[in-house]
Amino acid sequence: MNLGLPIWKSKPCSCAFWVHTEFYYSKARPFSQARLACRRPEQSASVRRPLRAMLLLLGLCLFAFCRSPPAAAEGFDPRLGRVVLTLRVGGTIGNVTWSPDQQRLLISSSSLFNKGRKLMSFDLARRKVEWETLCEYSCEQRIEYTHDGRFILMRPLSAISTDGRNSRQVLSVLDPVTGRLLTTILNESSDRNSTPTHADFAQAEDGKTLAVIIGFTGIARIYEVGTWQVVRQVGPMTGEQGQAKAPSQLVYDSRRDLLTFGMRAQQGLLQSWNVEANAPLARFTTYKTGVKRMVLDGSSGNIITGGDGALYPETPLPGQPLRLIGVQDDPQTLVRAWDPISGRRIRDYVGPGNAVESLSFAPNNRYVAAAKSQAPPMGIDAHVLVWEAATGRLISSSNFGQQFVDLVSFSRDSRQLAVAASGVVRVIELDPRVFP
Repeated sequence: MNLGLPIWKSKPCSCAFWVHTEFYYSKARPFSQARLACRRPEQSASVRRPLRAMLLLLGLCLFAFCRSPPAAAEGFDPRLGRVVLTLRVGGTIGNVTWSPDQQRLLISSSSLFNKGRKLMSFDLARRKVEWETLCEYSCEQRIEYTHDGRFILMRPLSAISTDGRNSRQVLSVLDPVTGRLLTTILNESSDRNSTPTHADFAQAEDGKTLAVIIGFTGIARIYEVGTWQVVRQVGPMTGEQGQAKAPSQLVYDSRRDLLTFGMRAQQGLLQSWNVEANAPLARFTTYKTGVKRMVLDGSSGNIITGGDGALYPETPLPGQPLRLIGVQDDPQTLVRAWDPISGRRIRDYVGPGNAVESLSFAPNNRYVAAAKSQAPPMGIDAHVLVWEAATGRLISSSNFGQQFVDLVSFSRDSRQLAVAASGVVRVIELDPRVFP
């Protein structure tokens, strides 16, 4: 990319100049290697040299301020393991997902400086980007490979349409080799009250079926992976008065034939359903505010939730101090395990930090990882925590300081953990002495 920018120009003056700023981006030359050149052929070398020095200094300052995110804070727990990959993505990272063979990472991000929101496939062996595609808003939502690696599943790529078709989109299916859109699952029912912002999904453990929330209806449909045909319908999720609710989270326990809906609001309302009978089993609240994340404990069948239980800064009036508003839950116990059939609270995963931004349950069913952050004006540290799933024992606590930790994600063999913080993805090889 070559930008010719007129910084200052005065035709009558003999010291007029024209500044050209050139940025080059390619696979061989990263974006950070920017070259700043000031050209004025008619100017003497004695005048050009100081000018070039000043522009070089300015460029270095801008580079340090804009390009380099802060490193991990001094409180980073070395027991977690060693960093084997550091990938500077920039912007806000919405997802980091491992391929079934652990050869690739799916990374989504949003930024003003990378043409909006992107999804890219990164080859871990060759350390290069294979492909990337734009997504209007769904990059911040759930993105997964199917268990056999044949497809990529994500919330709809687009929400803009002139004929109303996109308002019926439920799920987008992509080719993992090229990133090309293969098909889009639509809401074909007579109730077209569907919106991509309420289209969470969850895969069955055997990878043969897929549960998808259908818009604001409170209904989930079970699709067959590959044919994308509806095989069952569950719901709708209801409140105490029997009114339909619009869930934002979904967990599918295919071994016990259970679906659990979760709500961001309504005190973290959860409702579990028997899929075969299409019958509700339990309805219970989990927090004072709401549920931000839900994962399934594959060994016990418990639902592990991450709460949005922190206070938020109110925009202060001129001359007034910063004030915190909202309903505060216990920040130490925002990660909790629940029995979806009885609604009983099984245990708390205690650790520092505030609102839970991300949860990941290790595929070997032994560990739970969480990213807990809060906005910088709060002055609260961000943490990455790992617990023993069966006991709630805290194994590792890493303090990322004033960075914003977006997410954590275990690899398929549970031996590596991807951590995204302040635009940087770090792949950590877990210490086998601590994580046997």
